Amino acid sequence: MKLFHVVVAAGLVMTAACAGRPAAGQDSKKEDGCWKERPCPREEGSTFECFTPDTPRLCGPAMCDVAQRMCSEDHACREGYVCAADPGQGGMMLCSPAPCEGDASCGSKNLACVQGGCAHRPCTKSSECDGHCVAGFCWNKPGYCYDTSLPPPP
Repeated sequence: MKLFHVVVAAGLVMTAACAGRPAAGQDSKKEDGCWKERPCPREEGSTFECFTPDTPRLCGPAMCDVAQRMCSEDHACREGYVCAADPGQGGMMLCSPAPCEGDASCGSKNLACVQGGCAHRPCTKSSECDGHCVAGFCWNKPGYCYDTSLPPPP
């Protein structure tokens, strides 16, 4: 039985309240991304981990994780997501898993239809994906490195 990564938090990397604010622990030298064959650098005193492109970045202000998912059109969302009203957030337009009726309706080798929503397929190497194997799941874009030894921003 295969397990699929179903992500609730998705979407834009930095928008709205977080716009222009660098994520804590981000280092411009690490912005090129990470994936299975290219892990985050190991630096003394730091604990860099590779996160999927849709993982919200720590940014401090209340609701900032939600602001990173805000959208007005589907093209603003990551692979496998659509821009839709979220009833749990007062109808705010947020990137959410795309609805589907079968794997083909997800439109990418990286995605599978799981319980009516597109989810990223598991992987062990990037050659299994149309792009990169990031944190054990197929993505069309690389992940990002974050130093988990740092505290979250205020």
